[in-house]
Amino acid sequence: MLLALLANQTLNAQTWTQQTSGTTHNLGSVSFIDSNTGWISVGDTILHTTNGGNDWIPQLTNLELGSISFINSTIGYSVGANGFIAKTTDGGSNWNLQSSGTTEHLSAAYFIDTNTGWIVGWNGVILNTTDGGNNWSIQSSGTSDKLFSVHFVNATTGWAVGDYGVIVNTTNGGNTWNLQLQPTGVYALLSVFFVSTSTGWAVSVGGKIINTTDGGSNWNVQSSGYSWLNCVYFVNASIGWVVGNGGTILKTSDSGNSWNAQNSGTTVALKSVCFPDINTGYAVGHNGTILKYEDFTGINGKLFPLNNKIAVYPNPFSTSATINISEELTITDAEIKIYDLFGKQVINIVNIKNQEIRIDRKELSNGIYFYKIINENETIGTGKLIVN
Repeated sequence: MLLALLANQTLNAQTWTQQTSGTTHNLGSVSFIDSNTGWISVGDTILHTTNGGNDWIPQLTNLELGSISFINSTIGYSVGANGFIAKTTDGGSNWNLQSSGTTEHLSAAYFIDTNTGWIVGWNGVILNTTDGGNNWSIQSSGTSDKLFSVHFVNATTGWAVGDYGVIVNTTNGGNTWNLQLQPTGVYALLSVFFVSTSTGWAVSVGGKIINTTDGGSNWNVQSSGYSWLNCVYFVNASIGWVVGNGGTILKTSDSGNSWNAQNSGTTVALKSVCFPDINTGYAVGHNGTILKYEDFTGINGKLFPLNNKIAVYPNPFSTSATINISEELTITDAEIKIYDLFGKQVINIVNIKNQEIRIDRKELSNGIYFYKIINENETIGTGKLIVN
């Protein structure tokens, strides 16, 4: 009876867990191209992972890197003080300086493909390239305020936000930028994100989240009263996250009509958040903090093995259980991670070559656990285990 009830029950298995960064330096920028492959900038070092943050490998650069943005597994950009722009074409192992044509502090970059991108910075500077950074041209932003964030939805339409709540928008690739009106009482806007040419969000120093559904002609305050908010990221028109000081993490599942606080497990300032897919996200912040979000609710919001190609028996179990993986799912070098209801990893078995995996109870107490099977950095199955 218990199994029958659980099989039809959607369980809350959304968790943030802390990863080992290997540093106590403040982390300010994170970029992922898929659920496993990402980078974090740490001064003259890049932290790089190819296994979802199980390992963060330092890449020394001999350059003082700032905000980073990766387009694919090889090409990425970093911007920073005094007009600094650097590009890598080998996944962050080596960086080459580019000529920006400015000495202003550069805050953020956004690329829509390997050739076309924009950079924003202080004194209203906006730079654009259409040839992968070989040449950068200065665009007229119409403001002298500091710009902190930029986001484009296609080659023509984008927004930049900055100090004193300034918002500028272009619909022609930046040939012209136009000022937009923001709600009263909104101070420095630190991050902007759009999911379409009409719908987007921005977050502010004063803890406000603002939203537009008409391309920025009108902006409305969705929420306020939280701590200083630093970054906003949406995976679709409904689901998004915001991070801020004091370990603040907020999530919406209804386009921002309501924002709900999530337990980050920390009180440090969280500076950047990135979600490569709807089930996996990363947030970074002060004191070397890296947090990973995982949603174990699997397919259609329910916990069961992918494609019914994974069987667990017995389940519930009291001493041990066997996970059987169908021959249709090739196992070459797999691992299985088991988490408790709070998202804490309690078992990790690596170097699995066989289709059957034995799980010993060991020190597990009675209750419900979640497993995830990863083969060559790809999740091939999720499900639940019941110990009694």
